[in-house]
Amino acid sequence: HSIYITHMHGDHIFGLPSLLLAINVAYKVSSQERRHDKNQELPVVHIFGPEGLYNYLAVALKISQSQIFNVTFVVHELVVDPEKGMLTQRKLQQNK
Repeated sequence: HSIYITHMHGDHIFGLPSLLLAINVAYKVSSQERRHDKNQELPVVHIFGPEGLYNYLAVALKISQSQIFNVTFVVHELVVDPEKGMLTQRKLQQNK
């Protein structure tokens, strides 16, 4: 599963925190089944976008006191760095 954000304009990013929470709720049923199998990993959704996307999502979720437990979101920021390449990657939030 992947989400792609082309640029950091409001019409592209303002609905993203709500979408992430909706995805989290959609996986809630399967997380109840996962409790029986402790070795089963959480689903992963990759989010690709420009630099600053990780910070935007982290702040939006923190300020709204939103919690994500059923999915792991991994943000891939496309950053131009001639020495290291173009892609950096960070997990949006550790699941508890």
